[in-house]
Amino acid sequence: MMSFQNVLTEEIDGYHYVFVVSNMRGSGSNSKVQSPVSPKTPSMSLREEKIIEDYFQLLSEFNFDQARELTERERDLTKSNITSHWHMFVNALILLANDEKSYMSLSFLGPKWFSTRHKDTLRNSYQNLIADFRKIYENVQQNEPHVNLDVLLGHLCEHLEHFPMARLRTMDLYEQLTTIGNNRNFNYEDPVMVCTEIVNTFQKCFHHPLLSHLKTSFNYECEIIQHLLTTQIQVSELDYLPALLQLHQAHTKLAQWGTCLPAKELAPVPSVGPVVAKSTVPAADPMAHTASRTKRSAFSVTSSRQNSCLTLFTWLLKYKNLLLSKFSIYFYEIINKNANSPLEMRNLCSKLPEDYYTRITNFEKKADIFVFLIVADTNGLNHCYTNNGYFHPSRSLPKPQGINSFPSIFKYPADRNVHKHWPNILMIINRKKSHDQGSQEKVIWFYDKNAHSTYFITLVEFRISLVVITDGKRSERDSPISNFLAEFTTQLRCNKHFASLKPG
Repeated sequence: MMSFQNVLTEEIDGYHYVFVVSNMRGSGSNSKVQSPVSPKTPSMSLREEKIIEDYFQLLSEFNFDQARELTERERDLTKSNITSHWHMFVNALILLANDEKSYMSLSFLGPKWFSTRHKDTLRNSYQNLIADFRKIYENVQQNEPHVNLDVLLGHLCEHLEHFPMARLRTMDLYEQLTTIGNNRNFNYEDPVMVCTEIVNTFQKCFHHPLLSHLKTSFNYECEIIQHLLTTQIQVSELDYLPALLQLHQAHTKLAQWGTCLPAKELAPVPSVGPVVAKSTVPAADPMAHTASRTKRSAFSVTSSRQNSCLTLFTWLLKYKNLLLSKFSIYFYEIINKNANSPLEMRNLCSKLPEDYYTRITNFEKKADIFVFLIVADTNGLNHCYTNNGYFHPSRSLPKPQGINSFPSIFKYPADRNVHKHWPNILMIINRKKSHDQGSQEKVIWFYDKNAHSTYFITLVEFRISLVVITDGKRSERDSPISNFLAEFTTQLRCNKHFASLKPG
């Protein structure tokens, strides 16, 4: 039986396959068998795909100038064909690199005296990018492309048009956060809900494999701010374990995102993890197990020569550090019970970005006070507060009532007996809460002749009050005490940090 063989090619899913067609004389049938020795060769240009991949990796590593230069060189090479989809796509990527640099520097918030026209420049540019990506996608669809590169660009633009939309939403979020500095009663649950909505809306957008670096960076940013704002809520509600877990999540994701930072922007100092009881989460660098290139700490951005492109990252890092210090002082008694010794606890606090414990001890000596207290109002909490920290959820504990519902969560010196002062403290706190917001901002002064003591009390947030008690009568305008309480209150609220989003 004689046979004849022909070789032909066929395109399947964007790849060329080589087939051997065998015609068996006398069989009356043709059989097509894939040759085991024929290579599988992509038909699209690997060069353009490599440029796209490198570009988005540079963006994720905050190398916006290099990303722009890469696409500018490609634009110059394609000037002879300015109507091609590739040339149009490269031009859009140049604009995206510029916009991302402005976004990460938070320049869109700008000083308060900036005109609306200047502040809206970035917003308008992102809106133009949406139109550019949409135009490329529609052109590709209308022309029924036969070139695989055009097919790829159509898919990418279909994904990428959602990214500027997401950026416009996060810009609105940061605008909202700038108002916190002027509003002590700001509801932090609002921006948390906004973050959740942004993540849910765009979680299935711009997820093409070539955009994986862009997607990962965007997810880090949204999840970090979500964790930090949730931490702020839970610390203020004295919810120990959930606050600890949220803070640790923010710490871990900041470290992971920080591995993308340029090496020259990092200083070789160890990171500071959450200061917690040794029985919960260790205060170690969560990235210590990763490869050598990721051993750079995300918590050591140099301040002497800070890159403006890292402004947003640095702001999130500082916010995490402020919450870490706040967590350590609000839950000081809980953490101290699990420390090996008071000295170990003081050493841990000394490594914090803001060592509130040392500041309080120095203030006590300088102002010659009897005691400094942080008092909590546990009435109406959704959980049962206990100064022992976490307890098993199936264990039922009675909620504190009456005078016990206003525990002291921090006291220095720790050996001071303040039992006789408690009626006065509760009276002043409850009276202060009943006043309008303007009065709540002031430091309340009260002198009790019978106790021969002077009280200075200020409200940090709805559940937390700072209390200073002195022996004898002290002036209502005692500046060391009043100034310390005002400054300490502002720091615990993170007011200045939120106001720093919009300088000037």
